[in-house]
Order: sequence, then structure tokens, then C-alpha cells
Amino acid sequence: MERISLSSTGFYKTPDLVPYNFEKNEGRIFNYFSFGAAVTETEIDCLTGDHTVLRTDIVMDVGDSLNPAIDIGQVEGAFTQGQGLYTMEELLWKEPLPRDKDFTPWRNYCIHHKEPYLQGDLELIKFLVEGAFTQGQGLYTMEELLYSPQGALLTRGPGAYKIPGFQDIPREFNVSLLRGAPNPRAVFSSKAIGEPPLCLASSVFFSIKQAIAALRSDQQQQQQQQQLSPVFRLDSPATAERIRMACQDFITAKIETSPPGSFKPWSVRV
Repeated sequence: MERISLSSTGFYKTPDLVPYNFEKNEGRIFNYFSFGAAVTETEIDCLTGDHTVLRTDIVMDVGDSLNPAIDIGQVEGAFTQGQGLYTMEELLWKEPLPRDKDFTPWRNYCIHHKEPYLQGDLELIKFLVEGAFTQGQGLYTMEELLYSPQGALLTRGPGAYKIPGFQDIPREFNVSLLRGAPNPRAVFSSKAIGEPPLCLASSVFFSIKQAIAALRSDQQQQQQQQQLSPVFRLDSPATAERIRMACQDFITAKIETSPPGSFKPWSVRV
């Protein structure tokens, strides 16, 4: 019998990197860049602050795709993860109490996201795509960080904060890969596709903000409100509470809010 090792090791070193000189704005710290574009249409409920993603169109530059089904799945997954980040997932912190022995201080807490290894079965890939996309959607629409001066994490998992579900993904979701754009600096002219599309989910956040701006403009034109500024602040994630408060009316005027500059940051500058 031939005894053959079934394990292997490898090492990759990014070629032709040049340390970046910030004073001269010169250098090369990446082998190549990934590009993409996304357009998202959303609808908001002015009375509740809820939002619905009606449609998303994405074009992604992946070089010469090695497997279009997997690449499209990765785009959808990363986008959904980002959507949750910008609009849903809210992390709450508080000062730990003596009885809160199971609380983990923020500086010792981390979350590791693991991506599934997609292979073979196209139907399986479709299911994994939907799940990964939904994860990213929660990233941009649900996750919120709130801190106290001492900082103990309250929302330590999906049991304590909202993450995207199948009803949160775009009603119409179109993904296409850019053709005729080979990348000579990677294997078979391809490009990495795991994380870059996450940033495209910011289109959901900005679409929500544009919807709020349209509402504020309509209210001012109808003279239902006094001088609503077209410039307003909307922090990410764009949770239902923040959307509703940005849709200023006689109801939100009755709600007490913290004055600007009253928050005491928990972080320490070193």
C-alpha cells in the first residue's frame, strides 16, 4: 500500500507591495482593488419607523469569475450582512452590576463571522446565498452600538438583538457580474469576492435617509411642520426608532431627547 500524506500546506505573499508614504501620498499596499455599484429602493412607514427594501440592483467586478454561481452567492451574502449592520443589529452596553457575573466586558468581547464553503450543488448554493445575504442585511439595518462609561454588553447574540430574516431581504434582488474585466494580478484573472460587497449595503441606509428627506420636504411644503431642515442627522444603524424620530412631527416633539454633547464616551484616547 502506498502511504500518501493527505494533508498539504501553502503560503502566499502579496507581490509588489510598497510601504505607503502618507506625506507623499505614494505607495502600494494592495495587490488590486475590487469595485461594485448598488442601487436600492426602500419604503418607510412614517408612523412606526419600519422600512421595507423593495428592490436592489448590484453590479460587481469580480474579474473573470471562476464560478459565477458561487460569486453571486457571495455578493448576496455580503450585501445582506451589511444591510443588517446598517439598519438592524443594535448592541447595547451598560455598567456591570455585582450580580451580572456572566456579563463579558466589551474589551474582552468579539464576534467571529464564518462564511460557509460553497460547493457543487446549485440549489444548496441558492439557500446559502439567501442566508448570507440576510446576515449582511441585518448588519446595515439593525446592529447598533450603545455605550456606557464602564461598558458591559447587553446584546450578546441573536437572542438579544434583531437580525435580518427572510422578510427583510429585498423584494426584488438583481445581481450581475461585470463582464470583460479580467484581473491580471490574481489566479486565472479572478478577484476575491467574500467581503467587498458588504459596503454596497450602505445603499439601503442612504435610501432610507433619502426617503426621510422626501417626507420632511413634503411636510414643510404642506405647512404641517415648522422649518424642517433638509439637513438632518441619521446614525447607523437606521433602526425603527431612529427613522421614526427623524420623521419629525407633533408626536416626536413630545418625546424627550438627550441634549447634544451630554453623552459621556466609554472609550479612552491613548
